Amino acid sequence: MFDSVAANFVLHCVPGTWEQKGRAFGHIAKVLTEDGVFFGSTILDTGVHHTPLSRALNSLYNGPIKLFHNHGDDLDGLHTALATAFEEVEITVVGSVAVFAAHLPRRPGS
Repeated sequence: MFDSVAANFVLHCVPGTWEQKGRAFGHIAKVLTEDGVFFGSTILDTGVHHTPLSRALNSLYNGPIKLFHNHGDDLDGLHTALATAFEEVEITVVGSVAVFAAHLPRRPGS
């Protein structure tokens, strides 16, 4: 069991929807201690402020370069995915980046 798991600037590079990415959150919850924390940050695509440069880079990295997979990633989707695996979720948006901490892992069947 782990006291913490970090995922900083990783999730926007993982292919899939928030529902699909959220499956990993359930696996993370299983390996955290009861008072453990899952924390990190990710670049959101929609519903946040992007500068012209960040919008252009986001489009480039989602398009021809195929480094990002955050097309359509939004704050509500992130919150829902985290809340499925954790009882307490805190998210702060800074520009186009969501910084999150999730506590009290849900343990199905326990």
